Amino acid sequence: MKEFRCYGPPGTGKTHWLATQVERAAEKYAPEEIFVCSFTKAAAYEIANRVKKGLVDEKNVGTIHALCYRALKRPHIAELNIKDWNEKYGHIWPIKKEGENSLDEPEVDIKAEYTILNEYNLYRGRLEENRMPPDVKRFAVHWEQWKKQNYLIDFTDMLVKAPRYMPNMKVLLVDETQDCTPLQFKVLHEWGFFTKMFVVCGDDDQLIYGFAGARPGEMLSPLPEGMTKVLSQSYRVPRAVHAFSDKWIKKLGNRRFPKEYHPRDADGEIVKSPISMNETDVLIMEIRKDLAAGKKVMVLTTCGYMLETFIAQLREAGMVFGNPYRRTRGDWNPLGRKETKGRVVSFWELHQAMNGINPEYLDDPLLWIDLVEMIRTKDNLKHKTKKILKDWDGERELLWHDLTEEKLRLAVLEGNFEWLRKNVIKQYERQIGYITDVVLKHDIGILDKDPGLVVGTIHSVKGGEADVVYIFPDISKAAAIECETSGRPAIDSLIRTFYVGFTRAREKLVIGSPSGKIYMDIF
Repeated sequence: MKEFRCYGPPGTGKTHWLATQVERAAEKYAPEEIFVCSFTKAAAYEIANRVKKGLVDEKNVGTIHALCYRALKRPHIAELNIKDWNEKYGHIWPIKKEGENSLDEPEVDIKAEYTILNEYNLYRGRLEENRMPPDVKRFAVHWEQWKKQNYLIDFTDMLVKAPRYMPNMKVLLVDETQDCTPLQFKVLHEWGFFTKMFVVCGDDDQLIYGFAGARPGEMLSPLPEGMTKVLSQSYRVPRAVHAFSDKWIKKLGNRRFPKEYHPRDADGEIVKSPISMNETDVLIMEIRKDLAAGKKVMVLTTCGYMLETFIAQLREAGMVFGNPYRRTRGDWNPLGRKETKGRVVSFWELHQAMNGINPEYLDDPLLWIDLVEMIRTKDNLKHKTKKILKDWDGERELLWHDLTEEKLRLAVLEGNFEWLRKNVIKQYERQIGYITDVVLKHDIGILDKDPGLVVGTIHSVKGGEADVVYIFPDISKAAAIECETSGRPAIDSLIRTFYVGFTRAREKLVIGSPSGKIYMDIF
């Protein structure tokens, strides 16, 4: 089967177009014969969730690594069984244990320290093993021997081995293809060769994972006439932002696929701001104005560490913010998990019940369980209360006054959030402290609303959008060194990264000033 390629510039409805292709495929093929794959799990599931339930088998949706893992019948993964390695070789090449989400999300924090395993996998992902330096080759010998002795395979092995174990694919739809490594492209093409319908979708201008081995070559390779489609109309980017970002991306010259691309019918605005990340108090004042005007706001940098002071000030000010595109980052999502917010809500609901509002809630054991699990035992709970709750089978009656001490009951009666923050167990202190700050500055209803302010790296918000986007031109020292040593490829990578950031803006794009001497000259 020949490849059909779709280019989807920012805001052109690429996900909708791919979902339409899934629906077309479902008219001919069974759910278990259709596969939806993307660079991230979130992107793949976004496509699948746009189509009628049941048209695609859920196990056929995921990242390339996740599909390979399933094709290989869930093998034992080296990176998830690393204790033995570190005992034998950790004094030379220490490796941290990777989480299960490594199957579904690439590493996105470019502040993260590169280990020699990362470097080894970069060469393998680029199909450049013959160019590995001597220290990486020495590591590779021991790593491969250790895996063999322990009957393990690593994440890169999965890509190498999976094509031999072909799933019953009739349709393969791939999104965010521009961020695939040459090895990942190789896997996709080996799978796609046997399908009846092989569609890849992406945009070489939005390639932002060059540091992880992605290369634009595959998206730039020519295809036969009629096998390429460009989604040319943006439904997000207004004229001013479009003109600015179009001029910016053309700095790539002939190192990109030229494509027709039109803005949405709105003027938009570009602002060059004197504010840098050194003036976060002024930045917060500007953001408050945007939020008061009902705008959704994004604040973006190239690296996570550049946001630390800003986030600290947001927390101190009790401002609500988050990053729905990267929920695994607790520092970007201080309201925490739904369960943690739920415990604070339980405290409030019990307070209202004690004061005659919905009094039936007072005898709801689940509310008391939510509350008690985060409260310090001393002076607040009767002896063995937590054990009683842990062993509760849902049938035995729980009487809250038999489990709690007077101090706790009084705090609930008064709705005393200050008491709450001072009496939670250690693991909840930071999160509950912030949540109670937010509630005291706003009201309990704020916990049910989506944050109007999104904070994160440009990499983290790929696919997202906001009315107002603040971007700062600072780059890391490592990126600057890479530009000096590697030249054009590293500079091109930064151009693409900022392009992605610029094109998140629906109305206004604010380009901040650099906070130091290392930055990209945007204007």
